[in-house]
Amino acid sequence: MTVHGFRTQGAFLLSAVREGGATRWVRLASEAGAPCVVRRGIAGPVEVRDARGRRTE
Repeated sequence: MTVHGFRTQGAFLLSAVREGGATRWVRLASEAGAPCVVRRGIAGPVEVRDARGRRTE
């Protein structure tokens, strides 16, 4: 399943891919420039990158 450009509360755009029962990637973008806090339930390591693809953590 793929979701692309889903507009969420707070002026965020969400895109994500889920394959084989696992979330492969999620992308969040703020249209208003506001910070976003994400609570995840994904097992295993999570890699966070900025808009330019650079690791942020």
